[in-house]
Amino acid sequence: MSRKIEPNQRWRRAEERRAQIMEAAIRLFARQGFARTTTKELAREAGISEGTIYKHFAGKQDILFAFIEREATARVRALLQPPQADGDEPFRRFFLDRFSTAAQPLPLLKVIIGEVLFDEEFARRYAEVARPRLALLEKRIAEHTRAGQFRQSTLSSPQGR
Repeated sequence: MSRKIEPNQRWRRAEERRAQIMEAAIRLFARQGFARTTTKELAREAGISEGTIYKHFAGKQDILFAFIEREATARVRALLQPPQADGDEPFRRFFLDRFSTAAQPLPLLKVIIGEVLFDEEFARRYAEVARPRLALLEKRIAEHTRAGQFRQSTLSSPQGR
């Protein structure tokens, strides 16, 4: 008798598999570079079949962007949108998080920078992923400036030139 899997369980399993693939990919990308990592090596590192990768992602670039989205965008959103946070606390947390995050996976950061510099399509996609994070940061800064918590920059105004 086969056990029926609920849609909720199926979704959870798919998310766990995606996370497993992303973690293995990030380890390999950081260790040997994005271009030199094959999906065959990635499958071996994740302990899955190569076909399973393509069940969850279109290719290596999609894996990297899923990781960037999960790690960067979700964290930025969480850091800048807490409703109870006042003053400069969200910004302090944001910048501390960005500095600590950038310092940890230096090999991965090198992979991302290398791809942005040499792959125009990758750079375009990365800009699309970064745009909402930057827009959220700009929105929070503008809100705090209007509330008088931050001063208007003289660099951005014509009078300050």
